[in-house]
Amino acid sequence: TRPVNDASGYVHVRTDIYTVHDYEQQIDVFEKKYETVSPDNADSHRQHEDLSVPYAGQPYVVDEYGGTWWNEDEAKKAKAQDADREGSWGYGKRPTDIEEVYDRIGKLTRVLTDNPNIAGYTYTQLTDVEQEQNGIYHYDRSPKFDADRLKKAFEASAAIEE
Repeated sequence: TRPVNDASGYVHVRTDIYTVHDYEQQIDVFEKKYETVSPDNADSHRQHEDLSVPYAGQPYVVDEYGGTWWNEDEAKKAKAQDADREGSWGYGKRPTDIEEVYDRIGKLTRVLTDNPNIAGYTYTQLTDVEQEQNGIYHYDRSPKFDADRLKKAFEASAAIEE
């Protein structure tokens, strides 16, 4: 009587909800993956294609995406996009400024909300964890971003709702 997610974003065997995790930061690459998602397309984007059963029209959820690398103090000190990965890390190249972070998060989210075949998404992660500097809050839970700007991206109407 309850939907089952057999393996959150990993290798699916038999599941009521088809989920994937995807930390791709290049918008065009991310978008190309999700253009394939359709209930009629068994070859819809999936991870571990050699192990996972094909997509069979279940609700399709990107239950982990984002992970954009951002630490303002370190970004100011960085001399190159990939500088100081020993001090912190996140997914993709470090944005050069906070506006690039908002832009990237907004565009990644829009790829998902614009697709009428994607039933849901979860931006991760909530907080920085030690050297993993990709949360929307700092390790001490203090705000990292303007909540209203993030809210605008995350609450955008989704094509599946229409």
